[in-house]
Amino acid sequence: MDPQKRVQVAIEKTMGQTERTKMRPLQAKTFACMSRCAGDSESPQARVQDCMQRCNQPMLRAEQAVKQELKAFQTRLTRCAQTCQDRIRDQVPRNATLTAAQEEKFKAEGMACVNACVDDHIGILATINTRISEVIDQCTNAVPSGP
Repeated sequence: MDPQKRVQVAIEKTMGQTERTKMRPLQAKTFACMSRCAGDSESPQARVQDCMQRCNQPMLRAEQAVKQELKAFQTRLTRCAQTCQDRIRDQVPRNATLTAAQEEKFKAEGMACVNACVDDHIGILATINTRISEVIDQCTNAVPSGP
């Protein structure tokens, strides 16, 4: 499987479980809170809107945390792949005409390096997922009980 697909599958597997077991309960609690706000027929509209925004804040924080973690992961993976490219580039003499065999050798070395990057980064997804889960748990506990 190509490196990009391997990363995608690993992220979907890891984050899919978190989405089902952590994020959906947070969403449910948020929507229940917002529903209680909307059900307050005695309060003025501005108060109901403020209540709904308070209910939604923890979910927004959780979504932002997930985005930040995944962006940092992608940045680290990209840096690693760029280092692989730099290593190969440094091995090729300037203005050199490479034979097909040399090109194939450098391509294979580059792919091996990128695959090592992917393996390393797939290995840290569990740690990233743990951090994300902890933030989502904190956010779930921060959802107000209503108006």
